[in-house]
Amino acid sequence: MAWHVFGGLQTGANNVVQSAAGINVFNAKLGGRLNFADGSSIYAGYGLGITSDIWYRNLFRVEYRRTF
Repeated sequence: MAWHVFGGLQTGANNVVQSAAGINVFNAKLGGRLNFADGSSIYAGYGLGITSDIWYRNLFRVEYRRTF
């Protein structure tokens, strides 16, 4: 996934608030979802920040979803 930030603020080094305008963020993600017959599913995945401008370094996500 990739994003380009057009405006806004971010917390930089030493907790200094600075402009986030113009940064590009790219993350690689890999995961899988297991669907069940009752309409529920479970997802597990991993994300890794690729560019020097990052919103996270490593991310592990587990999700349970139920549809009605």
